Amino acid sequence: MKTNLLKLTCGLALLGAIATARAQSVFDFTYYYPNTNSAPLQENSLIANGIDTFNEIGTANVTATDSTITFTFPAPGYLALVAWNGPIITLTSPSSDFSSVTIDPSTTPSFSASMLSWSGNQIDINWQGMNFSAGNTVTFDYNVAPAPEPSTLALSVMGGLGMLWQFRRRK
Repeated sequence: MKTNLLKLTCGLALLGAIATARAQSVFDFTYYYPNTNSAPLQENSLIANGIDTFNEIGTANVTATDSTITFTFPAPGYLALVAWNGPIITLTSPSSDFSSVTIDPSTTPSFSASMLSWSGNQIDINWQGMNFSAGNTVTFDYNVAPAPEPSTLALSVMGGLGMLWQFRRRK
């Protein structure tokens, strides 16, 4: 009986730790032009559960995985030089922040680091004045700070308390 209870509490603690490892990321994309005070031109949600794609105002296809966001430009073009011309990407789930956002080395040279900024749960991309050719890509690598779900945290705490109780009873 005692051995089974110990196994159960260890299993609960392990299950909690595994569930905390990585939550599925969900993003809201909002495209603004000619400035961030104007009404959005497009709003989409994107789920990074492998690959999810949508077309950004006819200019680029956007793909997200569990660690990258990629914009692929299917045709050549130029994005107008105005105060703001691009998406603001907000991480909506998990309720956490980005721990890092970097420009992937595979990115087309016409994109510069000055076009990217990020803080907390938001990535701002200002394409203003960018020229692109058909097939150009801009890829961002990102990491999300781990944030355990409340139920997962409760499960882990219960498992830990159960193990402590078992070890204390043995003494």
